[in-house]
Amino acid sequence: RRLKIDDTLILSFLLYEQQPEKGLKELSMLFGISDYSKVMITANSGSAKSMFTILVENRDNVMHELQKKGIGVAVNYRAVHLLDYYRKRFGYKEGDFPNAEYIGNHTITLPLYPKLTDLEVEHIIGEVNEIVR
Repeated sequence: RRLKIDDTLILSFLLYEQQPEKGLKELSMLFGISDYSKVMITANSGSAKSMFTILVENRDNVMHELQKKGIGVAVNYRAVHLLDYYRKRFGYKEGDFPNAEYIGNHTITLPLYPKLTDLEVEHIIGEVNEIVR
């Protein structure tokens, strides 16, 4: 059974500081993505350089399929206003911030770390493409 996404897979990559445009374009080409967005890293901010996130439809199914193939994925971003503290303290509810909810419900984090080999990167990319297309 193949999983589908509606239109395009949107790639958001916390960029390495050296040659960020080249790296993002190469990763996007590997994923076959023409439209991508990047997170801007400003002079007064930093990056852990350890997160590679994608937005997908059917997030839980995509995560399950990747985990079955031995690829460690996680959900690192949730709609903050739906966390218990903010619900109780400020009375936030579902629907208050639809963009945050969409991102929180569709984002998964793929493995990205310095010792990840080119072969492992190709394997991850191949499996993601197989599952979401």
